[in-house]
Amino acid sequence: MAQDGQPGTIVTEVEFTDWGSDVLIDSPPPDQVHETGACLGLEPH
Repeated sequence: MAQDGQPGTIVTEVEFTDWGSDVLIDSPPPDQVHETGACLGLEPH
């Protein structure tokens, strides 16, 4: 989060389990998908 006009940092920790097992990946619902012109640009709400 930005504080005092300065960029902030976010840390995400992911724990992977069940190595070697099958993984099912589904597409997100259409209402949660949008295109953006830049990775650092503002995204619609």
